[in-house]
Amino acid sequence: VALAVLECLESLAHCGVTQAQTAVRNAGAVPHLIQMMNHQHPRIAQVSASLVADLCPGDVHNAEQLYESGGLVMLAEQLRSGDMRPQLQALSALSQLSANPHQAGAIVENGCVQPILELLDHPSQELKSYAAITFGNLCSSGAIPASQLEHPQVLPHLVSILSSSNGLAKGPAAGAIASMANQPHLRQTVYQMGGLPSLVTLLGMESDTSYHAVQAIAQFAADERYRATLAEIGGLGELTPLLASHLPHVSQCALSAIANLSFVPSAVEQLAASGAPAHLGQMLFGAEDGQMNVLTALTNILSGSPSASESLLNVGGHMALVTQLSSPSSDAQTKAAMAIGHMCRHPPALQAMLQADTIPLLSKLLYSPHPSVQLQAVYALGVLAAEDEGAASAVALAGAVAPLTTLLLSSFSVDVKQHLTLTLAHVVRGEWRAVFNVGGFQALLEVLSVGSEGLQQDVSSTLGVLLEDTHQRRALLADMNSVSSIVGLLSSPNIATQQNAAQALAALAQESAAREVLYRQGTLSHVIRSLSAANVRREDAGGADAADDASRVSMLRVVAAFAADERYCNMLRITIQPLVALLSSTDTEAVSHAAVAVTSLARSEPNRDALRDAGAVRKMSELLLHGESAVQESAVQCVAHLGVGASDAVAFLRAGWHLPLISLLSSDDLETQASAAAVLGNLACSSDFRVALMADGALQPILQLLHAPSLQARTAAVRALAIMAQQLMSAAVPRNDPTAAELVDALFDTAALPKLLQVLAEPPIDAAAQATAAATSGGAAAAAAAAAAASTSERQLIAVLLLLQNLAGGHGHVRPRLVESGALEALLSFVQGRMPPPGSERSSRSGGSRSSTATAGASNGEILGAAGSTLANLLLVPSGVRRLDAAGGAATLLPLLKSSRVELQGSMARALGNLAHSSTSAGQLSDALPALVGLLSKPRPEVTLDVLWAVSSAYAVRHVHAPIRKALSTAMLASIASGALLALDVEADGCREMAGSLLRDLIGTPAGRAALRSAGAEAALLAHHAKMVGTGGGGMELLLIGALSFAEDDEPEAAADPPPSLTAAPTPA
Repeated sequence: VALAVLECLESLAHCGVTQAQTAVRNAGAVPHLIQMMNHQHPRIAQVSASLVADLCPGDVHNAEQLYESGGLVMLAEQLRSGDMRPQLQALSALSQLSANPHQAGAIVENGCVQPILELLDHPSQELKSYAAITFGNLCSSGAIPASQLEHPQVLPHLVSILSSSNGLAKGPAAGAIASMANQPHLRQTVYQMGGLPSLVTLLGMESDTSYHAVQAIAQFAADERYRATLAEIGGLGELTPLLASHLPHVSQCALSAIANLSFVPSAVEQLAASGAPAHLGQMLFGAEDGQMNVLTALTNILSGSPSASESLLNVGGHMALVTQLSSPSSDAQTKAAMAIGHMCRHPPALQAMLQADTIPLLSKLLYSPHPSVQLQAVYALGVLAAEDEGAASAVALAGAVAPLTTLLLSSFSVDVKQHLTLTLAHVVRGEWRAVFNVGGFQALLEVLSVGSEGLQQDVSSTLGVLLEDTHQRRALLADMNSVSSIVGLLSSPNIATQQNAAQALAALAQESAAREVLYRQGTLSHVIRSLSAANVRREDAGGADAADDASRVSMLRVVAAFAADERYCNMLRITIQPLVALLSSTDTEAVSHAAVAVTSLARSEPNRDALRDAGAVRKMSELLLHGESAVQESAVQCVAHLGVGASDAVAFLRAGWHLPLISLLSSDDLETQASAAAVLGNLACSSDFRVALMADGALQPILQLLHAPSLQARTAAVRALAIMAQQLMSAAVPRNDPTAAELVDALFDTAALPKLLQVLAEPPIDAAAQATAAATSGGAAAAAAAAAAASTSERQLIAVLLLLQNLAGGHGHVRPRLVESGALEALLSFVQGRMPPPGSERSSRSGGSRSSTATAGASNGEILGAAGSTLANLLLVPSGVRRLDAAGGAATLLPLLKSSRVELQGSMARALGNLAHSSTSAGQLSDALPALVGLLSKPRPEVTLDVLWAVSSAYAVRHVHAPIRKALSTAMLASIASGALLALDVEADGCREMAGSLLRDLIGTPAGRAALRSAGAEAALLAHHAKMVGTGGGGMELLLIGALSFAEDDEPEAAADPPPSLTAAPTPA
């Protein structure tokens, strides 16, 4: 009966008449049918379930009845039945019930979730659809507990649904996964199950599905572990349209996902290609929410794809970025500045930014208190300046150089310094003086410390230029570390940087204090090695290299500066060979500095032999013909220091080197004048050179130098004239020699002689006192300068005396002109002024430095000897005697004769002997005889010959001059006889002969013979004869003994002997 009733109801329900189904439901059949679903008779249970499935859908009341009557349990059993029809009937009912959250929870509680998931993949499309609807409702209502979704038996079904053909189930499945994707371990599980590709695919499906998919993708994108995988999967461009979704949640999830994925380069390409920048740019004009994500996404996308800024420009998004630079948020400012920097790598975007006046805003951000803002502003300005020269100028005009430099100096981070350095390089474009004007040398050195090779080359070039300024050099020296930084650049692998560093050091080396610093840091040895390496590279290359040549020139400047410093001059001997070799270089600048260095080295005596051995004399002589006047000046100074002589004269004449020497006499440089005169003077020792010199007109320039302001030049000129006169006034040169006559006439016609005599009138210089005074007031350098000046002054004096001595010698024909010019009075006054004070020599022997006293004594002796000798020669002419008489006669010479200086004793004795030949003044010798005889009694090689000459001359004119006869008393004659006998043993040229002549004169008179006998002459002569026999002499002594033995004592005294010939006067020493 039950079965029949059920079949009747089934027929009514399936007849297609809606009113029939309604009548069945209204009759309250549903509760009874639900109870019968569990009937023991299968057919009854099956028909009941079928009717429930047909009657409940669309009827809320019946559905509630089904729920209230416990029909869910029976529906769950039908889901597991394995029979498609009951399963379909159950799912049809559940799809309606699950729409109610309360009923959905009951469905989950009755264990329907697992079979529903399994049925989602059923072959029946209808069944899958009801399963999907039911599952979607359960997910949307949140009825399924997370623990159940995460269950190992559930999650795989969810993941598989994503890629299944059940489109209705994909959205709910994605939603379920999205709900659990906030947990890292579940994300990992979904990833391991291969769910990510399916989720990405769902982004492009209908809104319900993409709604859930984008949520899930946002969660995965937030996890760094899956960003690269998402990029590899591809299809990320589907996120871009979701940015414009009317659903805020979808838009924000898409934005979050894009922002996170934009950190992956391979994802950037997909996002840029999908037009993401345009959508993001539009979002910047919107609400504040999410703008940091927008800026992050834009920044990253533009970083990887600057050309993507094109789409941003199309929507005006760049203006929104510029606006963000003024945002109150430092983070927004940072991101905006970074994004602008990235997009400016695209030329059209850069121009758009320039038109938007972005640079002033970025420059202002350099003063931000937030380091991140400053850094990104630096970056953006750097890109702008790097990509466009006009932009670089605009950055500089905006005043950005000052804050950029300040940041460079205040930063402690090497990375930040490098960033700032690069930006400054783009802005200044080689004009680093702008940076220097703000931060000084410290700023440039900071750049050097962190910059690339190219930057180091650039900045080091500016350093070299700046340090040519004396004030800048001295400012740099205040910081030792600064100098160290420049020295370190010599080791740069970049040849140009080495060159610039060498240029900077060359400028620094001009300062004495800098040389001390550089030496302590080993710069000198480093430069020497670098110079040698540059020479080797040039030789290996077989030709010139511009970079190497410039570097070599700079290093030569350093060497030249050190060579000019006496503290280091002798340390540079190792450079002599390469320096001399460089004198033949085709590089004019290298030759110039090498010549300066060699000349400086030549100033030190210890270097001269090495320079001569290296061929420096010839090389520098060749440079006398160089086209550069500075090179010529160095050359002549060096040759003067190294010295040349008569043996070099032929080479100079053949090569024409003497011609520039003559022109250099008129140089503006005083030292050059002096050097040229000195070299010409040395070469004038050659007669051929003298002739050529006079023929080429060298005499007048030399004479003009006598009036030069430089003591050194005057000294060299006098010395040259003295050497020329020494040769031309020689007795070997004919008296009427035209060259000699030209020299003499020039000296007197050009008023040169008064200038020379003026030197004699200058007070003597106390070199020690001057040096002490200079040291007290100006230090060691001043003391050294004072000592050098004193030495040069003394050399000038000696040269003047030598010139006068040469002019007064020879044939004697110049003596009257010298006397007429006042030379005798000048010499007499000079010698009197040089007389040592009484007791001074005794005190000098008892105290003070022996070496210094001996040196000073030797020099003064040379001076006194030359002056006294010339004075004696001038008394050989009558005008000289008259001038002496006018000055006080022989009495003025007597104090000089009595001086303790042997040089004065000898020359004054000779002068007195010459005076004896004057008919008017010879009688004055009577007062000098005691002193002369006293000197004769103590014979010395330096004096005895001149004393013998004076005594012999006085004895010869005794008959003519009564005062002399009266002075020659018996005792005086005895002393003369004894002195003459002693003089026979004096080892000096002409002394023995002169003593023999005096002894013959004494033998000629009774008084003389008596004096000789009282002096034991015979025994003395015999002893001397025995001594001389061994040397092949002794004949004169025997003749004298014979004459003394046979002379008659009562023989009357012979008539007055004629005075000795003037040619018999002793030759001056």
